[in-house]
Amino acid sequence: MIIGSLSHLYPDLLIIGEEEGCDSIEENEVVKEIDHEVIGKTCPESLKDLQIKDLIVWVDPLDATREFTEGSVENVTVLIGISAHGKAIAGVIHQPFYEQDVGRTFWGVVGLGAFGINTTKT
Repeated sequence: MIIGSLSHLYPDLLIIGEEEGCDSIEENEVVKEIDHEVIGKTCPESLKDLQIKDLIVWVDPLDATREFTEGSVENVTVLIGISAHGKAIAGVIHQPFYEQDVGRTFWGVVGLGAFGINTTKT
């Protein structure tokens, strides 16, 4: 769903990832929600002129697969990394099973800082 959504919204974006069957995604499956705390941040000057062609997004939708299959879900993460011109510029780490019923997300951007977001599962 991550790769499918990104591909749908940004068809020219190079995405490298491990999701199966992400080539086609229904319109109603595309993730479009925006975290206003994130959108409210000012993009660092060093990144403002980047174009889609400059970026590569790396997606690991289920890091710690073995632990997940063994029921040790607290170790599972979803990882997204973004590089520009071969250098890491941003990343997201999401722990969907943090404290069993609460997810936790950390993200950072070079020149902007690192942030953490706690979300309650619904």
